[in-house]
Amino acid sequence: MDRPLSQRTLFSTGKVEELVSQINASEAEVLLVHNALTDGQKRALSELTECTVLSFTDDFAAF
Repeated sequence: MDRPLSQRTLFSTGKVEELVSQINASEAEVLLVHNALTDGQKRALSELTECTVLSFTDDFAAF
């Protein structure tokens, strides 16, 4: 990995750009991350990707 991970998003800036590109291309509405995310990380990723962000540890029954 040539770029450091961000505490804000859990991903490097390059990976976030790649996620945004894939989300836009597929018109996805939800990003499911297998790792546990803090509420702040979910919020930051949601703002950057413009979609709902769920982490592996979320209670999916609430959605």
